[in-house]
Amino acid sequence: HQKKFSFYHSETNEPGNTAGFHVTGLYELKNGQIWVAANSLKLFDPNQETFSLVGVKPYQNPYLLSEGQNDQVLLSSWREGLRVLGSDGELIAQFKADPTKNSSLPGNAARLAFKDREGNIGVVVHAEGVYRFQPEQNKFLRHPIIDPVTKKEFGTWYQTIHQDRRGNLWLGKDFHLIKLAKNFEVEEVYNISTYQLHEDSAGLFWIA
Repeated sequence: HQKKFSFYHSETNEPGNTAGFHVTGLYELKNGQIWVAANSLKLFDPNQETFSLVGVKPYQNPYLLSEGQNDQVLLSSWREGLRVLGSDGELIAQFKADPTKNSSLPGNAARLAFKDREGNIGVVVHAEGVYRFQPEQNKFLRHPIIDPVTKKEFGTWYQTIHQDRRGNLWLGKDFHLIKLAKNFEVEEVYNISTYQLHEDSAGLFWIA
């Protein structure tokens, strides 16, 4: 039995042609669909080996995809803030920076999105830190990540975020892998630069 890799390449920006020039995120829905974050958000058809747009109009500047509430999908972005999509690609909500509202995000570079153990959505905003949406207050609250040794903030730049099967949140950045407690206090710190974190079926972490 011969195994092979299939390579999908784009030479144009035409919607539905191929995935795009620069793929930043992949996500498998519970129904088996594969969404691809590239020059826009696209759906891969494994039978035809073709790509089509997700939604009725292109979602520009997609970055990463992650699980949201009730089968929703969180779409992070460098320029468009955080978008919440239904499994059919419909835009349910979008959170962006709005200088007239103190409840808005501080910036539109929402690089990483996550769902915490209570089901609330959160986002890591580039150069601004970690924020979690408080539905009862209808606003995003900032959670500074404090080093328990130095009592100083670890910084505002993070490369990855992961919620493990026990509901714990992990943050990865240069020089550190950080485990957070329920109240977002730092529980454990490992001195290893972490850019991607994957948990396999045995519960073991694979760190890039």
